[in-house]
Amino acid sequence: MTKYKNQWGEKVGCSPCQLSEAIADAANLLTNSAESMARLMLVGQQVISNK
Repeated sequence: MTKYKNQWGEKVGCSPCQLSEAIADAANLLTNSAESMARLMLVGQQVISNK
């Protein structure tokens, strides 16, 4: 298994608990980027419709 780094850059082992935390961190990052993409698209649509 590869060693994960957590958000503080610490090396994280691969115990099941830490692994689930790493997965949760990744899911949070994906959710946040998906939300910001959706916001960008909404803003883009508003700009286009205002022209």
